[in-house]
Amino acid sequence: MGSSAGRMHGQFLGPYCASKFAVEAFSDCLRLEMRQFGVSVHILEPGAFKTELLSEESLNRRVDNIWSSLSEDARLEYGEEYKENFKLAWNSGVNFAASSNLNWVAEHYEHALFARWPRLRYYTGWDCMFLFVPLSMMPSSLQPRMFMTTHAAVHD
Repeated sequence: MGSSAGRMHGQFLGPYCASKFAVEAFSDCLRLEMRQFGVSVHILEPGAFKTELLSEESLNRRVDNIWSSLSEDARLEYGEEYKENFKLAWNSGVNFAASSNLNWVAEHYEHALFARWPRLRYYTGWDCMFLFVPLSMMPSSLQPRMFMTTHAAVHD
């Protein structure tokens, strides 16, 4: 399972994006290597979907657990405001972009497994198709500005 995070970097998402970039590269290599054996490899790149991973309560609990495990010096260095701003930014992003239609992901899985002509890549979710994929094709220097402009315009 890939992710639109395998196309775009994001603030606070370094480890997640790195793992999804790796899944994309591995899947592309595997597709080439397995072709000779008649095995096809397909990548699902869903955007954000409202699952337990992205629920506000779950995120807030994880952030608070991590925060409480930090040293006093680290908490003072970042400040309580940083933690609360992170929660606000993350939850705002989820509310802006995440879809609750999990059937869309399941339908793409089914198509990849059983279709006569499955796609090599499945872009799943409006945010993936109309935000992350187009942004990933822009010059890297424009991506943060375009994303911040798009995100800010929705919240103004």
